[in-house]
Amino acid sequence: MRKLSIICILSNPGSWGSPWVEWGGETRALEVLARMHRMGALIWSLETTPSASQRRNARYHVHTAKLLVRRPGAIAAAVNAVGIWIDFALTAVKLRSGVDIVLAPTSNLTDIGPAWLISKIARKPLAVVYQLVLDATTVREKYRVLRRDLGRVSSCIRTLGFLTSLRLARDATAILCISIPVRDKLLQAGLMANRTFLTSMGVNMDAIGKTPELSKEFDGVYLGRVERAKGIEDLITAWGIVAEKLPHSRLVIIGTGPFVSKAQKLATAAGLDKNIEFKGYVEGEAKYKLLKQSKLLVFPSHSEGFGLTVAEAMACGIPAICYDTVASIFANCKSIVSVPKGDVREFGQTVVRLLLNSSARERLGSLARSESQQFRWDLVTQIDYSVLTSISRRD
Repeated sequence: MRKLSIICILSNPGSWGSPWVEWGGETRALEVLARMHRMGALIWSLETTPSASQRRNARYHVHTAKLLVRRPGAIAAAVNAVGIWIDFALTAVKLRSGVDIVLAPTSNLTDIGPAWLISKIARKPLAVVYQLVLDATTVREKYRVLRRDLGRVSSCIRTLGFLTSLRLARDATAILCISIPVRDKLLQAGLMANRTFLTSMGVNMDAIGKTPELSKEFDGVYLGRVERAKGIEDLITAWGIVAEKLPHSRLVIIGTGPFVSKAQKLATAAGLDKNIEFKGYVEGEAKYKLLKQSKLLVFPSHSEGFGLTVAEAMACGIPAICYDTVASIFANCKSIVSVPKGDVREFGQTVVRLLLNSSARERLGSLARSESQQFRWDLVTQIDYSVLTSISRRD
C-alpha cells in the first residue's frame, strides 16, 4: 500500500522575536508528526529557524527558512510571514508531485497562509488543525479583544491575520478541531459540518512518568501564557484571598507573554511579592518537576481551545481548579474542580478549602492521574492519521 505523504507548515511564531518558546499547537504538531512518521508516513516539514523539529532530532524531512527580521512586534511578524510564504511556496513546487496532503498543524496565519497557497499550487487537499476557540467573528469584535493587551497597530495587524486565517480555513477539505467548543464556534462562524472532525490533544506520558515524585514546595502553580485572556489578573486577586487565610502560601507562575511586567506590578501592589514567584518560560523535565512540586494547578483562563496545561497537571497527579468555561472541555473528568467564570472570590476560597484538605487533594490527584490516560499522543495520532488518509483518498 502506498505511504501517505504530507507537507506540513510549522512556522512556530512564538520563537521569532524572543528566546525559544514552544506553544501548545506546536507541541501537538511535533508529537503527532513524529508518530505519523513511525507509522510509515512520508513527511516534509517546512519550518522557520530555529527549527522545532530539528531541536527534537526529528527523523522526517525538514526544510528551514531564515527569518527576515528577528525581533518582537506585529510589524516584524508581518514582514517575516511574507518571506516564509515565498520560501515555502518555492520549496513546495519541487515536492508537489509526490504529495498527498498539505497540513497546517495550527490555526496561526503563518501556518494556514503558506499551506493554503501550497495546496492551490500543488492542487492537493488542505487539512487544518484548529486549536483556538473563536473569541470573535467580526473585525470590530476581534479588535476589541486584542486591544485589551496590545497597541492599535498590533491589534489591527493581528485582527486582519485572525480573520484571514478563518477565511482560508473555509477552503480546507478537513478541519480537525481539538475540542467540542472549538468545533461548535467554527460551525457558528459558518464552516461546513461535513468538513469538521473532532480530535484532541495529548500529554507526554513517558516524560512525566520518568520525572520523580517530589516534595511539595508550592501550594499552587499556573502554567501558560501570561496574558489577560488567561485570567492572570483574576489569579493574582484570588491569591490575595488565599494569602489572607494562609499567609505563607506560595504560588509559582510558569510562562511568558505580554502581561508579565504588569502582572509582577500587580503582585507587588497587592503585597504578594513573597507569595508569588514568576519563573518565566520552562519546558521539558524542569516543567514537570515544578508541576509535581505543587499541590494544585490554578488555571482561571477565560477561554481555551483545549487546555493542555490541565491535562499535563492531571497526568502529574495534581488537582486542577478552573473556571467552568475550561472545565466544560473536560466534562467527562471528575477530578477537575470548577468555579463560575469571573467569580474571583469563590476561586480563592476554593483554593483555600483544598489546601486545608489534604485527603481531598490526594483523592482528586489519584483520580486525575487515572483520567489523564485518555490524553495519550498515540490515540490522538490515530485520529488525525485516519482523517488525513480518508481525505487523500477522496482526491
